[in-house]
Amino acid sequence: MIWETGLRGHMASLRGTETLDWSAGLFRTFNSDDIIQIADSQQGRGYFANAGDTLRQGLELGATYRAQRWMAYASYSYVDATFQSTNVIRAENNPQVATSCNSLGIPGADSDANCLVIRPGDRMPGIPRHRFKAGFDYKLTPKWLFGADLISASDQFFYGDEANLDKPLPGYTKVNLQGGEALAQGVRSVAAARAACGQGAYP
Repeated sequence: MIWETGLRGHMASLRGTETLDWSAGLFRTFNSDDIIQIADSQQGRGYFANAGDTLRQGLELGATYRAQRWMAYASYSYVDATFQSTNVIRAENNPQVATSCNSLGIPGADSDANCLVIRPGDRMPGIPRHRFKAGFDYKLTPKWLFGADLISASDQFFYGDEANLDKPLPGYTKVNLQGGEALAQGVRSVAAARAACGQGAYP
C-alpha cells in the first residue's frame, strides 16, 4: 500500500531573472512479503530472502533558487524505515549474534550457524533517517564556474544487523568543491575536491 501527497510552487521576479522552485511532500509505503539481501558466510556474497512486512514513511522538502549568475539549492528528507513483522534470518558475520539457528527451529540449519530474530520496529539497515543536501554554482565569468555541495546523513545500521544489535554506523558530512570552464554548449571541464568530517563511511 502506497500513498503520497505534496505541494509544489514556482515564483519568478517581474523581469524573469530570478526564480524560486520549492516542493514539500509526505509519503508512506507498506510492503507485504518484502525481499531483503542476506549476507552469506563467504565474504562478499549473499542471497535474497523474505523479510515479511516493512514500512517506509517520512517527508521530503526542497528548494532551488536561480539568478543570472548563480544557483543555490537545499533539500531535506526524513525516512523512517522499519520491519513490521517478526522474522528469523541467518547472521553468519554479526559479532553480536550467538543464537544457534537450530535452537530457533530453522530447517536444514548447520549446527554451527547463527541466526538473529528481527522484531517489529527494528530499523532497516543502510537507510539513515535524516539526509540534508545543499549547494551552489556561481559564474565567475561567462566561461568560468565555481560551486560547492554539502551532503550530510545521520547514523545507519550495518547490513547484516537487521535486528539492530550492534552500534550503528555514525553519521557523516562531506563537502565537494568544484570549478569548471565552459568549452562549448553543454560541455565543461571540471576540477573537484572533497573534504569530509564524521566517523561514518560515505560513497
